[in-house]
Amino acid sequence: MKFKLTLCYIFFVSHGLIFGQNYKVGYRLSFPADTLTPETKSHEDFLLFVADKESIFLSNLKYVRDSVLRNAKNQGMAMADLKRIFNNTPKGHFDFVLRKDNATSSYIYSEKISKNFTFEHPIANYHWKLSQNKKSIHGFDCRMAVLEIGGYNYLAWYAPEISLKNGPFLFEGLPGLVLELECPSKNFIFSFLGIEKLKEGEYPIIEFSSAVHTNNLQKYNSLRNSWRRNYASNAANNGQVSNAGSDPASFNNFMKNIDDQKWEYYKANNFEFPLF
Repeated sequence: MKFKLTLCYIFFVSHGLIFGQNYKVGYRLSFPADTLTPETKSHEDFLLFVADKESIFLSNLKYVRDSVLRNAKNQGMAMADLKRIFNNTPKGHFDFVLRKDNATSSYIYSEKISKNFTFEHPIANYHWKLSQNKKSIHGFDCRMAVLEIGGYNYLAWYAPEISLKNGPFLFEGLPGLVLELECPSKNFIFSFLGIEKLKEGEYPIIEFSSAVHTNNLQKYNSLRNSWRRNYASNAANNGQVSNAGSDPASFNNFMKNIDDQKWEYYKANNFEFPLF
C-alpha cells in the first residue's frame, strides 16, 4: 500500500478577514541551534490554530508528522510500513503540543520523550506594558508591548485589527494578535508568516493521553529531566529495548553509555520555552 507524504506550506497572508471564526496562523522561530553557543542559529516553523473555545500551538513538522502517521494508521497499514513512514517523515526540534482552553483559562503542555509527559496549569494574567511605538508587519499596522516575567523581558508586536487575543506559545492577552515576539536575552524570535481561515479537516486531532501528568511545575521538570537523564535505562525497563543475548553487566554498561551520550546532547540542544 502506498502512502503519499505532503508537507505543509505555511506562508499565507490574508487581509480583509472577518475575525471571530477559526484561523491558522504561521510563525517562524529563530533560536540557538546549540544552547552552549547561542550565536548559532536554527529555524523551525510553527502553527497556531485558533478555534472558538480553544487554541493549539505546535511545530509545523510535528503537525505534518502526526497527520501522516494518523492517516497511515487509518489506512490499516502493517506495523513494518508504519515504522518505515515514521523513520522517513521529517522530525523537528520541538515535539510538544500546547493547548489553551478559553473556558477554564488554563493550558495543557504535552511532549513526547519516549512516553508522554503532560503539564497542566492556569494561564497567567500577563501584565503587558503597552507602547505607542508602531511598525508594519506584512501590511498589518502593529504596536509594541513589553512583558517582564520569569526574569526575562519579552518584546511583542501585535495587530489591533486582528481581534484574536492570542500569540505564539503562551504569549497572549494583548488587544490584538501577536505577530512578532522576541526575547533578546534568550536569543530567540517568532516572526509572522501569515494568517488564513481554517479549511475543513485542518484543525489538529490531539490525544492528550499521558503516562506522566502533573500541575506542579517543579515536579514536572524533575520527572522529565530524570527520564531524559536515564533515557536508555527507562526504555529498557519499559520493554522498548531488549537485552537478549547480553550479559547483565555488559548490557547495563551499554545503556549507561547511551544515557551519557544522550544527556550531553540534551544539555547542548535543550532550547525550551519557559512554562512560567
